[in-house]
Amino acid sequence: MKRKRYLSYFSEALLVVALRPLMFSVFIPSSIAFPVDSAVADPRDDKPSDFSASPRTSPAANSDEWARGTKSGMTIGGTEASTAARRGSIDAPAPTASAAALANPQTGSDFIALGNRLHGERKFNAAIEAYNDAIARDPMNAQAYFNLGRVYFDQYRLSEAIKAYQQAVDLDPNSATGYNELGLALKHRRRFSDAIVAYRRAIELSPDNAATYNNLGNVLYQTRQYDDAVPMFRKAIELDPKQAEPMIGLGSVLYSQGKMDEAVTTLQRATAVDPKSGTAFFNLGVALQAARKLDQSAAAYRRAAGLPPAAIAAPAYNNLSNVLREMQDVPGAIAAARRAVSLAPTYAPAYRNLGQALLADGQAADGNAALAKAQKLDGQH
Repeated sequence: MKRKRYLSYFSEALLVVALRPLMFSVFIPSSIAFPVDSAVADPRDDKPSDFSASPRTSPAANSDEWARGTKSGMTIGGTEASTAARRGSIDAPAPTASAAALANPQTGSDFIALGNRLHGERKFNAAIEAYNDAIARDPMNAQAYFNLGRVYFDQYRLSEAIKAYQQAVDLDPNSATGYNELGLALKHRRRFSDAIVAYRRAIELSPDNAATYNNLGNVLYQTRQYDDAVPMFRKAIELDPKQAEPMIGLGSVLYSQGKMDEAVTTLQRATAVDPKSGTAFFNLGVALQAARKLDQSAAAYRRAAGLPPAAIAAPAYNNLSNVLREMQDVPGAIAAARRAVSLAPTYAPAYRNLGQALLADGQAADGNAALAKAQKLDGQH
């Protein structure tokens, strides 16, 4: 089973430009996710999004595809993955089993193979049961604990995922893969200091893996350790210049440091590397807006709105509304805000921008109604 994801994962936060000329919109340093290698498959296609629950006013994280080191065949383990041949180690080849063994598993390896298949089919509870059966038969098998942690993570049962990952690395302390996944779960649990320790250990074990540097950069960014985050993202770019995620992360940091020209240049590079990344175009729009290049910012937001991830479309239209109002295109601002509201009916900043645009157009009753809706939604969150 091949997994689709890498990141940093994220996490995570969608940023919103609302009434103020430049509230940080959605900067997504892939959580990352935000969202590892090894032969053990983790087929989760996406991660929980907190956009609908609580849009934020700070950069969001990169995808977990990058965070978990599975995109484009990347590996977290580096040389560890090729040398960890010991049965039951995290980076060892996934056990295989015949159809008969899967139908009637007997050994720990049989149950791991069954758990992997069930995980791939997204039958999470059954996969958990299979991995626990494997552990009962072979309690020193790090891979069983590691795969169990992945299932818990994919259900966003973070405390249980962390416990399983910790047991895995206790049994197999030389696995960069294990520490990277542990760091990802700790980051999602907002245990940032512990995540930093885990990522640094992963880097010690596998110093040439771009994804882990990116993940560490994301956590340092989220904790506003910008000067420390910059070299992490730069190292990730150096090691894998074909991935946009660390460029998005670096652009986020440069934006936060007020280095707008560098942020724009870095994010433009990200859009060239991955022209289908809505995150890259969205963050480019934010940086261009801060640099007062409004025409270019509007174009970037329009591109972002039509690209994945889908959750970025509403913030993109919302920010576009803000930019168009600054450009005195009030009808365009109204249309963009209405589009944001239609995509995210509980998204207060979009109602706020809609209200302001309607008031600017002389539509007092509708404008005040939209502002009242925004205020009500703010109170609900």
